[in-house]
Amino acid sequence: FLYTVKLVSTHNLNNISLETIALEDAIIEQAEKPKIEKEVIDGVKKYVVEFNYLITPLKPGTLIIPSLALQGEIPLRSKGGHRD
Repeated sequence: FLYTVKLVSTHNLNNISLETIALEDAIIEQAEKPKIEKEVIDGVKKYVVEFNYLITPLKPGTLIIPSLALQGEIPLRSKGGHRD
């Protein structure tokens, strides 16, 4: 199955990384490179970061995916006060 982790932020983010997903009894592959897109949500510009994984269970039953930590940096404002 396809597993998607999505982060929505009002700030542009740099150096984004998601900790490695580790599950017993499943093969996990990154389906594609992480995507970062700008979207307008409820009239506000947001940055959407999306990670997609293909998870293949190796046996039937329930698969519990643990919480994951995502890291990134918010760039400092320039002297002119402009941010992307």
